[in-house]
Amino acid sequence: MFAIENLLNPFKIMKKTTLRAYIIICLITIVSFNFSAIAQAPGGVTNGLGFWIKADEGTNTTTDNGVITAWNDQSGNSISVSAISGTPIFQSDAANLFNFNPSIQVSSGYLQYPYVLPQNNFDQPAGDYFIGSVARNNGASEGTLVATEASQAYGLWLGNNGGFRRVWVATNTSSSTNILGSSSITGHAMFANERENISSGTQSPDLLYLNGAPVGSFTNGANISNNTAIRIGGGTYRLGTDLDGTIGETYIYNRALTDIEQQRIDSYLAIKYGITLDNGTNDYIASDGTTILWEVSNNTGYTNGIFGIGQDDGSALNQKVSRSVNNSNGPILATTQDFVSTNQDGGRTALGDGNFLMLGHNNATDNSFTSSFDGGANNRSDRVWKVDETGTVGNVYFAIPKSNYTFPTGTPSLVVSNDTTFNASDTIVSLSDDGTYFWAIINPTDNQYLVLASISTLTLEDKNILNFTLYPNPAKNVVNLKFNSATSSILDIRIYNILGSLILTERADVQSNIVTINIASLKSGVYFLNIKDKNKETSKKLIIE
Repeated sequence: MFAIENLLNPFKIMKKTTLRAYIIICLITIVSFNFSAIAQAPGGVTNGLGFWIKADEGTNTTTDNGVITAWNDQSGNSISVSAISGTPIFQSDAANLFNFNPSIQVSSGYLQYPYVLPQNNFDQPAGDYFIGSVARNNGASEGTLVATEASQAYGLWLGNNGGFRRVWVATNTSSSTNILGSSSITGHAMFANERENISSGTQSPDLLYLNGAPVGSFTNGANISNNTAIRIGGGTYRLGTDLDGTIGETYIYNRALTDIEQQRIDSYLAIKYGITLDNGTNDYIASDGTTILWEVSNNTGYTNGIFGIGQDDGSALNQKVSRSVNNSNGPILATTQDFVSTNQDGGRTALGDGNFLMLGHNNATDNSFTSSFDGGANNRSDRVWKVDETGTVGNVYFAIPKSNYTFPTGTPSLVVSNDTTFNASDTIVSLSDDGTYFWAIINPTDNQYLVLASISTLTLEDKNILNFTLYPNPAKNVVNLKFNSATSSILDIRIYNILGSLILTERADVQSNIVTINIASLKSGVYFLNIKDKNKETSKKLIIE
């Protein structure tokens, strides 16, 4: 008998995980079938990948609310939609994005594809398969994520039943429910895996995972045959209702995956969709299987709300803007000064293959300022974020929703520190205010810490944070920078447009308290002027008429 312990990945801890609004569900059983090798795949796991659809690629339309007539397979096996029920819709509005990535609404319908695995493979002692889906259930009842279409059907579904949140694995003869909480599934998210293991012709229990953590098991003895199709988002036979929600990604493998391969896929999906793996107890690893993008042992105490931006070509991962799914009002990391548009927006810039910036926090109360900065009282955020950088990322944008943060008296600032003392020796960046977000341009390095703080004017002047006034503003041909006190230093001055693109650079050798910049070549519009003196910097909005 194959022991359950042997099925568990060594990096996964048996514990319950909070549900959110996304779903990633993976199934494993047995089969022998060869699919073509490809250059890119979830987590870079190309061997055995037979089917892969994702809402950010392969659709016939990328217009919000556009009708989907084609959602093409990205596995390299050229599997196309064979039938559509209902009217699938492409969604790229804020309410339906998955961490700034689009989704496909499949409410009251499904997309059907040719059956991509041999017959009699489900629940049979012949091989393994692995299926995954990222989705949101917006309804109050069960909804199928991935299912076979046959007289004997098999599938996995998610929903609400009797007031409980559940993941279901079901066939026409039996089903399994895993109770995950005592509130409705509607509006919540989850990252779930279902893995079936069979050894020596004897079935072992299926193992259900949430965000990488095993949470339950299920044994099913049904023989399933005569499969003709795979349905995405639609139920068949006894599998209940169609999914009332949206789907971001689905994939199918024809073989069992190793522990590291599954961890690579989990890491890819977690970063792309802003999900914390197993409440922060799992390392995030790159598609090469060795590079650690977020190391748990090096970030003890800061393993909550993990999210980040980065590029991994082996996974086709290019996340340029991100926020943790755990907090819709939490910070945003972005490569440009755009905190609203989708990840696929043409104005965003990539970090380059192998470069990642990840953040996790200490789970202190958000928007609470009862901690001390530089010996002051109640002037620093209780919540602290820690940085895990891989490669060389450079400048990034850090933003928080203005309406959700109440700073104490002083200048709203972001402090970047090498330790958790947080005093005037740290890098202090005054937050810019665009009316919707407080934001800053920062360049944190590995193992640094970030906190929000209200900084006094005196501290800013002592720190050469360049407390200055722009005038005139709006401006036409020139703009003046008037500092509160005379300064003598070399300043790097940069002007960015509203998309975050660098428009003008100038280096000024300042000998007084006024600097004049020629802006006659710039078009009318809203810009952001950033000034840096050594490691200290600040930004202000500039309007050009």
